[in-house]
Amino acid sequence: MRRTRKNVCVALVALFLLHALFSSIALAQQAVPVMTLAELLNAYVPASQRIDLMSVDVEGLDLEVLQSNDWERFRPRVVVAEDFGIPTLDRIGESPIVQFLGSKGYVPVAKTTVSVFFRSTQT
Repeated sequence: MRRTRKNVCVALVALFLLHALFSSIALAQQAVPVMTLAELLNAYVPASQRIDLMSVDVEGLDLEVLQSNDWERFRPRVVVAEDFGIPTLDRIGESPIVQFLGSKGYVPVAKTTVSVFFRSTQT
């Protein structure tokens, strides 16, 4: 689109309206309960239940959530976690998530744009 005076004016009016809209929205804080992954699994997964697949998607806090698990007690066969720090497979070893799960006996077996699939090396 060609930049004209009319286009610039329309864009400025749109920005002004957006600013007015979002400036009038009142934000509120609310406390929410927080628990570790181990606490969550302990509360909701029966002791005899095996976990086949665990998918972690917590908007950038995947490593912290994974670190909060009790890997001796809750050991999924497959773990899926988002990892935005891995642009290509040849650099997968640089990922803190890959390194952490590797220390727990998991190896990466597949990757999508942002998710990495890990398989347990223990039976």
